[in-house]
Amino acid sequence: MPTAFQKELFTLACRQADLCGLVAIALEDATRSVLESDHTLGGHGREQVAAAAALGAACEDQACALPALHAPREAEVKAVVAAVHTAADLTRMGGLAREVADAPGRVPPDVRPALARPAAHAVAAVRAAAAVRIGRWTAGFVPVGG
Repeated sequence: MPTAFQKELFTLACRQADLCGLVAIALEDATRSVLESDHTLGGHGREQVAAAAALGAACEDQACALPALHAPREAEVKAVVAAVHTAADLTRMGGLAREVADAPGRVPPDVRPALARPAAHAVAAVRAAAAVRIGRWTAGFVPVGG
């Protein structure tokens, strides 16, 4: 039976999967806004970035509070540290999406593929990270100590 700490880690993993989703949408919208010169998409991307920043901060706070509320084992401490790093990295990716959405002007047609490819890779990486966060739990993985 999972411990209270493990249940909170699962909740944190779900929140981080949600964070991945927000960042992926922000990246997609920001990229499309620049490629299509669509300021509405840029605004939507910035909204997603703001939501991602708030959720990322909440994930970091939750992760930092976990060791203080429980007596985690070594493997569980490692999971908490990884969660803090993941939330920070995802928040930075959201900041990148904001920078892309704020880019002024039109993108020349010959430059669009060079911008679209890395953006597509970033979105795929974020979506894969979400799958990994949840997949570990749904596959029966429950960290139970060192």
